[in-house]
Amino acid sequence: MVMSTSGSQQVGYADLNGAGHAFLWTGSAQSAVDLSPAGAEISEAWGAGGGQQVGWGKVTATGALDSFLWTGTAASAVDLTPAGHSNSTAYGTDGVHQVGSAGGDAFVWSGTAASGVDLHPTWLGYGNSIAYGAGGNQQVGRASGGGTGGATHAVLWTGTAASAVDLNSAAFNSSEAFATNGVIQVGYGNVIADNHAPHALMWEGTAASVFDLQALLPSNVSWTRSYAETIDPAGDIFGYAYGTQNGNNVTYAVEWANTPEPASLSIFAIAGAGLLIRRRRR
Repeated sequence: MVMSTSGSQQVGYADLNGAGHAFLWTGSAQSAVDLSPAGAEISEAWGAGGGQQVGWGKVTATGALDSFLWTGTAASAVDLTPAGHSNSTAYGTDGVHQVGSAGGDAFVWSGTAASGVDLHPTWLGYGNSIAYGAGGNQQVGRASGGGTGGATHAVLWTGTAASAVDLNSAAFNSSEAFATNGVIQVGYGNVIADNHAPHALMWEGTAASVFDLQALLPSNVSWTRSYAETIDPAGDIFGYAYGTQNGNNVTYAVEWANTPEPASLSIFAIAGAGLLIRRRRR
């Protein structure tokens, strides 16, 4: 199963002799590289970027789930699990920073276990947090606990726990952020006014900057939910949406494409006319 792509690389996992192994592909079955680290009984790769791959492996000797970083081979595996934590998982990388969680706290690494920084928001109090994506000097994910009233809120960090910004606005009872290109963050939020249906969202660093991407989808479909999964350096956003069309349930892969405009205009100013939606039935 492919979990993530970056450029010519695809990562995920596949069954090998009855056990799941993290794998890397470059466009064909023949290109498959088994990334499963030595000493791991099962493993999965969840993210790729900048020539790096990240995921987790269950270490046979300890039974713990450890986060791992690879650069193309099983032998390159680096265990990112911070000292004092028995379990961790890495979900994303931009080729410089790796993000995930350890012991219920969001973490960011710079290539080694010792470089790990605990991102658990200082304002959250009790609860848990996870970082899913990294880009530039930003990390994004989610947090839930005392500071969110128990709800799940999208969160943006810039390398420290104290930098955490709650991206959830009053229009959404919950939200998550999956990716950032260092400027714009993308994910989804459950819209209170739409019976808590999830809508694809983008932010530009604050809760007040939120923009509902589902509003840009064509009106010939009755959209029921949508999600923004990733964003590239140019600002193109990719995700998927569900709805009904002519009495049939449909699912579309969606690209919200940032078209060239004067540099002085922000993506919010050009959202109505400057974003194209390319749809592919699947």
